[in-house]
Amino acid sequence: ATYQAVVNSGKFQAVLKNTSLPSGLIHLSGSINYQNEPGKTLLASTTVHGKLQSDALTIARPQAPLDIRDVNAKYALENCNAKVNAIHARLLGGTLDANLTVKDLAGSSRSNLRATLKSISASAIQAMLGPSARQYYSVNGTVNATADAAWGKSIDTLIANAEIKLAADMKPAESTQTGKSVPLNGLIHPRYIASKEALPFPQSHLRTPPPTVSLGLYAGP
Repeated sequence: ATYQAVVNSGKFQAVLKNTSLPSGLIHLSGSINYQNEPGKTLLASTTVHGKLQSDALTIARPQAPLDIRDVNAKYALENCNAKVNAIHARLLGGTLDANLTVKDLAGSSRSNLRATLKSISASAIQAMLGPSARQYYSVNGTVNATADAAWGKSIDTLIANAEIKLAADMKPAESTQTGKSVPLNGLIHPRYIASKEALPFPQSHLRTPPPTVSLGLYAGP
């Protein structure tokens, strides 16, 4: 059987009482099949393939909303395994591409998410953080990042690694004294370990002339 549907994702905000969920219209289309086989659960007997598309989604934030445009993805459910592939969207002046897999949904599930951010605008990030983020300095440039996260049945097992490359410059904001822009470049490797509530930054650095600041930071209990 085939299906087509339009979902107003904002309705889930009220049902789940979670305003951080994106709001907007999501178009779904695809096929769903069920084959009753002895010894198999409903989930194991169901196969789903489809596509997701949205022109615009908005995540409400206290400082400023986050707009996400041209969202597309392909999804599948087969043999108790789920995939959301070819995730693509435009946000913050750049693009997001990602793939998500969840294996053994009915048992000891194992999930993996891989994501890439390209040409994200540093000034757009600053604007998203609200007026206070630009009170003294304005930042222009790009941010590129890759991330890989894996977790089991519980999100408490999450381990995530990322590489963030920053190529930007910053200068005093208009409300402060004028000055030359200062290059701000960096390579940051955050690693989040949920079981330890830890966020170390191994082999990371920020470069501004003349010094280079090496980050050996560790955030945790």
